[in-house]
Amino acid sequence: MAKDIPQEEKTFRFIEPEELLRRTGPNMWEHKGKPLDPAIVSQIKDEARIFLKGRLWNIMKSELKYHAFIRLLEKGETTNDILAAKMLTYLADVVDTKIKELLK
Repeated sequence: MAKDIPQEEKTFRFIEPEELLRRTGPNMWEHKGKPLDPAIVSQIKDEARIFLKGRLWNIMKSELKYHAFIRLLEKGETTNDILAAKMLTYLADVVDTKIKELLK
């Protein structure tokens, strides 16, 4: 775990930022703190391209947005309903953004 994070924050973390897939330079990535081989990066980019343009992701993204809309406007009665709707929208955005980042 990172040393500069206060103990109370460490207690509730299930995953550390170092464990995520992240860009370390032009066409250089690391995952779980280890550099990825260029062949793996190329394979991941190919998979990302297929995933982003695929029908399934576009259908699932629409499903997430639809359920967020229903949760917010039709069933929304509490702050938890609003939060759930925001989280569904945020989830779709996180996946979309990460895939697009991979393709840069």
